[in-house]
Amino acid sequence: MSRRSLRTFGIVSAIGGGFAFVVLLCLGVALVRSINPISHATGEVRLAATQSAMPVAADISVSGTFLPPTGAPTSTGTLLSTASPVPTGMLPSTESPVPTGTLPLTESPVLTGTPPSTDTPGPSSTATDMLPTTDTVGPSSTPTDTPSPDSTPAPVAIRGTTAYVTASGERHVVGEVTNSTSGSIWFAKVVGTFYDAAGQVVITGTAYTMLDIVGAGEAAPFDLALPEPPPSIDHHDLQLEYATTESPPLRVDIAGHQGSVSDTGSYHVIGEVRNQNGFAVNFVKVVVTFYNAQDEVVRTSFSNTALDVLSPGQKAPFDVALLDPPADIDHYAVIAQAYQ
Repeated sequence: MSRRSLRTFGIVSAIGGGFAFVVLLCLGVALVRSINPISHATGEVRLAATQSAMPVAADISVSGTFLPPTGAPTSTGTLLSTASPVPTGMLPSTESPVPTGTLPLTESPVLTGTPPSTDTPGPSSTATDMLPTTDTVGPSSTPTDTPSPDSTPAPVAIRGTTAYVTASGERHVVGEVTNSTSGSIWFAKVVGTFYDAAGQVVITGTAYTMLDIVGAGEAAPFDLALPEPPPSIDHHDLQLEYATTESPPLRVDIAGHQGSVSDTGSYHVIGEVRNQNGFAVNFVKVVVTFYNAQDEVVRTSFSNTALDVLSPGQKAPFDVALLDPPADIDHYAVIAQAYQ
């Protein structure tokens, strides 16, 4: 066969093979369409029945009993819940329910109008900048009486007080304790509290009366001295403490006395005492209280008699001196105590 014939035969065979392929392709397509027809409405291709269908959650409808996860049995138709059911519109709470309109309390309830106290009351609440509890005070304020330890409060008081400063700078508060009761008192102690202009305590002092026992109707002077007083003292307050006693005071009579000013300017009360008791006495102490015209105490002083022991009826002289007498001395009173 010539080359020309061979070429012609190859072309015809190729055309015939292509035609056959097209025919076979058409037959395959027809076969596929007969098995899975194409949806012209949606353009979707239905999968072959040999593949598993994919479940769609929105299309699942459950009826009957819901089975919870394995290992957690529960009643038929009851869902297993780890929290208490919450009404519609309310958030779950991890705390105990609280009645409507009532707030939970973390502390014990407090009665209305009574604030809770976090402190324990005691005798010492550190009182910063707290003024002492006193009455209105001044250079001659009225003191508060302290009741007797073994009796009801008696009319025993401090009166006629004045204050002065000596040339050496000592500050003195003088006055007298009066006993208007029907009995005797002793250990009468005057306590002085001294303040600055702001009301702050700057110093304190004490003094006993110059008579050991103050009898019924008697008055005994005192002299409260501050050797080195602060310059900031503005005013003071006085208080009295004493005890009662059944022992009457032992006195000796003042036989005579007179007051005069010496050449050196000191004031002297000179006189003598007499032992009117039926027994001997010793250590006789003569006390003099000096007053101004307003009957206020301006000075006080004392001295012992020249004789230590006095027999019944015996006399002994005394000389009570006041080295820096004020110009306003108007009168004085003399009283003497003794010991057996």
